[in-house]
Parts: sequence; C-alpha cells; structure tokens
Amino acid sequence: MEHGCGIEELHRYLSVQNRRPIHLIPMPFPERHLFGLWLKMDDFDVIAYEKAASQSHKEHIIAHELAHIAFQHRGSVNFDRGDAGKLFADVEPGVVQSMLMRSRYSDDEEQEAETMASLILARATKRWLEPAWGVPEEAAEVVARIESGVGKPDQG
Repeated sequence: MEHGCGIEELHRYLSVQNRRPIHLIPMPFPERHLFGLWLKMDDFDVIAYEKAASQSHKEHIIAHELAHIAFQHRGSVNFDRGDAGKLFADVEPGVVQSMLMRSRYSDDEEQEAETMASLILARATKRWLEPAWGVPEEAAEVVARIESGVGKPDQG
C-alpha cells in the first residue's frame, strides 16, 4: 500500500485483500464507553461507529477497527448466554456470542489496534470524508439488530 494513504484507501485495500466488503455504519451508542465495534459476518464485515463523535474521533474509531481487521484479531472475552441474550433479544444467543467474541479483545490486541490507528492517522495524507449514509442491503438485518440491541439515545 502506498505511503501516506488515508482511511478510504485502507478501507478499500482491506476489502479487496480479504475479498469481502467492509460496511462503515454510523449509529448512536448509548453506552459512553463504547464508540465502535467490528462484526465479522459470513460474507462481509461491519464496522459500527459512534454517529455523534467528532470527525477526527470517527476517523480514529474506524482506523482502530480497521486495525483489528488488518491484524485478524479474534477477541478473547467470554460472554455468558444471559449477556448475549440481552444485547440481541431476537437472535439465537450462540450466534450473538460468536459475533461478540470477535468484538472484544485482549489488552494486547487493544493496544496493538490503538497504536496502529494512531500510526495510520499520523501518516494519512488526506482526511476521511463520511459518505451519505445508507444501509447496504446485505447488512440491513444485522444493523437493525445492533440498533435494537444497543438501544437508541431517545429511548427511556
């Protein structure tokens, strides 16, 4: 990959390299400690990121999640079935747990992704332009489940 590329080039490169689309999905995360997550589905990847974050923070969140993809991190936290069921009530708990296992990482993986995100952004020659958002058809069901699971800020 060319020296000094930006988020868009890395996003495109990883999609081509892994032969699977990576969908970037902005959404509200009511949990203030969660700003983004990567879900590896059967045929594509989803990176959900905090919709209300500043532009530079969105870039960092996406770079961090792209780093997890680039390093092929697998995650290391175990969830019990009750936790999985609370997040996605209408989805088979085993499927939720499998997805979440890929979105929780060891401290070493988090540090590696965070360092890579910082390096990516330090060398980026152009800013990421957030596209007008439309949910890709193949990701619509999983996006609806994420929104249902994490809730929406205006829900009480």
